[in-house]
Amino acid sequence: MAREDDSPVEEPLRVAALADRLEVFAEAGFGEAVELAEAGADRAALVRALPPAAAATVGLVGDLDAVRARIDAYAEAGLDEIALVPATAGDRRGSGR
Repeated sequence: MAREDDSPVEEPLRVAALADRLEVFAEAGFGEAVELAEAGADRAALVRALPPAAAATVGLVGDLDAVRARIDAYAEAGLDEIALVPATAGDRRGSGR
């Protein structure tokens, strides 16, 4: 039985999503990290290339009031769609481990 991630469409979608994320990071001023990612740098090198404020620059980080304020700012700037991918303490990828 084929898994969902075996779809011939899945890999191009992953590549497109990665390209979009890299563009967001480049436009936010993190071009060095984007260049490293495109060159195949490992996770540790990418983390070292990003300042501590990078997550808050390109994402919704903080308590409920901070996240709501950021969403309001995005809306005022004309953004009409936000995709949320919450990271929790129980989420190995979200915890930085």
